[in-house]
Amino acid sequence: MATRMWASGFTPICLVVAALSAGCASYTQPSAPTPAQTDTDGQDVPPPSTSLALTSLSPDTGSTDGGAQVVLSGSKFDPGAHVTFDGVAVPLVYGTSQVMITHPPAHAAGSVNVVVTNPDGSTAQRAFSYASPGSFDFNGDWDAYVMGGQEIVFRFTIRDNTLASVTCGTYPPIALTPAPVVANGRFSFSGAGGASMSGRLVAPSQAMGEINVPVCGAISWYADRHQ
Repeated sequence: MATRMWASGFTPICLVVAALSAGCASYTQPSAPTPAQTDTDGQDVPPPSTSLALTSLSPDTGSTDGGAQVVLSGSKFDPGAHVTFDGVAVPLVYGTSQVMITHPPAHAAGSVNVVVTNPDGSTAQRAFSYASPGSFDFNGDWDAYVMGGQEIVFRFTIRDNTLASVTCGTYPPIALTPAPVVANGRFSFSGAGGASMSGRLVAPSQAMGEINVPVCGAISWYADRHQ
């Protein structure tokens, strides 16, 4: 299963704008460089970086409609650090000295710079690519979670670019006939009794949407595709 980037592994989730709220994970700043240490193979392990660095974005590609959850990894993200995508500031939903999580805004297709800026004016950047959601492969099995939750609420399968089935908990799979077509990274269906589901692809292996099915409940969801 793909590593879920929506909520698990990062708790608590709190809005971070200028500084982390009380109760959130706190930033830590080393008081002095740590001497090199030795691992079990006798090799020197470099000390933690003491300067601002942005080492990776996960994912590094998202939909032109925005909405992906992007994890920024690096070092010395100081309290009050902010993030921009092509110059547009975005709010953070989580932050520590080494990890920040945010949602990119909508943008035309192409590559843009993601810049982390500390209060002292130091910056670090990496490239992020925007692409049409219709260019992503939507086929596969997906695990869906309530927004902000950690437990799988339901699973669904996209096959041959159609929403083939939905499974909620231990209930039998719900076969959708005719199967809704996924077009430009989006799908939706309406059934008997007001049952409905809609979704859109926000990154190659991330989706979000709404569902209202009696055995699943009525929720907003995030989902990860199995690799």
